[in-house]
Amino acid sequence: MEYYVLNKGSFIEKAEIIREKGTNRSKFFRGEVDKYSWVDIGSSYLPSELQASYLYGQLQMQTNLLKKIISLGKLLILTWKDLESRGDFNLPLFSLKEWLTLRSYFLS
Repeated sequence: MEYYVLNKGSFIEKAEIIREKGTNRSKFFRGEVDKYSWVDIGSSYLPSELQASYLYGQLQMQTNLLKKIISLGKLLILTWKDLESRGDFNLPLFSLKEWLTLRSYFLS
């Protein structure tokens, strides 16, 4: 079973080629080409079984993890907004969506 976590469906074929070390080997196994050959750059990016099982567990929990990140992010923003209103510091101007995707924050 194959899983892809990409922000655009158009990247699936490119990711597959890179994963297959720059070849169209997956197309060969699906019967889409007679023989496989080099078609682009690639390397040995395949994870070990231990890495793959860890990632699989994270992907299964993805929805719960994102909910927790968003919840904690909102709490952090509200707390900082309260401190900012007291004049303790200034927060950079970002939309809520941008705040929740940031992994580091700065204060001035």
